[in-house]
Amino acid sequence: MSRAHRWLAPPLLVLALMSGASTAHAQAQALYWLDGNWAAPTLNRSDVNGLGVSSVPLAAGSLPEGLAVSSTSGRIYWTQAVWSNANIEQTAPPLAGSGTPIVTGGSALRGIAIDDTTGLMYWTASNLATGSAIYRASVNGSGIVPLVFLGGLANPRGITIDHAGGKIYWTDFDQNAIWSANLDGTSPTQWLPLPPGSEPYGIVVDPVAHMLYWTEYGTGFLRRSPTFGPSPMLTFSGLANPTYLTLDRLDSQLYWIDSGTGSQHLKRGPTNGGSILILPPAITSYGGLAFQVNATLDSPSPEPPRELALDHAWPTPSRGAVHVSFALPRAAHARLVVLDLQGREVAVLADDDLPAGRQERVWQSGAGPRPVAAGVYFARLSVEGRHFVQRIALVP
Repeated sequence: MSRAHRWLAPPLLVLALMSGASTAHAQAQALYWLDGNWAAPTLNRSDVNGLGVSSVPLAAGSLPEGLAVSSTSGRIYWTQAVWSNANIEQTAPPLAGSGTPIVTGGSALRGIAIDDTTGLMYWTASNLATGSAIYRASVNGSGIVPLVFLGGLANPRGITIDHAGGKIYWTDFDQNAIWSANLDGTSPTQWLPLPPGSEPYGIVVDPVAHMLYWTEYGTGFLRRSPTFGPSPMLTFSGLANPTYLTLDRLDSQLYWIDSGTGSQHLKRGPTNGGSILILPPAITSYGGLAFQVNATLDSPSPEPPRELALDHAWPTPSRGAVHVSFALPRAAHARLVVLDLQGREVAVLADDDLPAGRQERVWQSGAGPRPVAAGVYFARLSVEGRHFVQRIALVP
């Protein structure tokens, strides 16, 4: 492991297969969460239903808070919210240990997000004495940059990245607002002011559906809005101090933690609202959540998709990795290729007999001896004589 990189105090696939499990020990989706209990914090993992829980203890008194998982490497990252000597820690999947610090010497570190396209991580810090800020670094902790200095009145919590849209979004608990900025930290803007007492906390973006979701600790709401313009819609109400949340994009499910006294629960519900399910794991204190689509779990088979489908490629436009996912209602031979405008194959992402379930491939357009040029391309899925096509745009 590389040594940890010292905190900067504010001056102000690779091709990868990600498929639904068909047997135990097969590839499956997984849920990670932090329990920030002061005396005995833990990092936890389960299947999507909260079953098959495994846990590792973390340092007592470290207040682990924000959590993120790389969709390419599977590595797990989390922040510490202690006032002094707070770290960003990471560990290998599925739960290789209690963490190795990659950034040290921080203060009140909150939300964290990984941009797998660029290999960068972003996090929020809410030290109200020296001034709150948004930071960025490589996923190994090097090259720490304070992107946005927010000052002493701000109290940022959750953060999320819309690489295709070129934006980062974060919540400000004290200022009752959602903020945005460009990926390089320029043009910070109060994207959506909220009513007093809303106290927004967790936030996550669906870059394919162009939808932003967030929790409101004060009102007990979970709301959503299109990213192309603030137009908030109520998704759930009556929650008990909801905090961080995460998204299962393929199955359109949100996960979050209610932190109200006596009502600490890990919950799940559809992205468009509906019935809420309380998951089995016991929660003693809130912390971050992260959804991973290619972790190895001992879990039962999920129900196969009912229809053959090719999802929208994401992110697009892209400067690097492009995710292409599809659903097979039954086992079949599937061929997934990338074509240029002349119909020539520039990449073969799949040409295999595959089991029923959801599949995902990652096209690293800039990898290999002959990287492809910027322009328009098409992902074409061929199964049992049927063909599906989705557009991909690459930018310089």
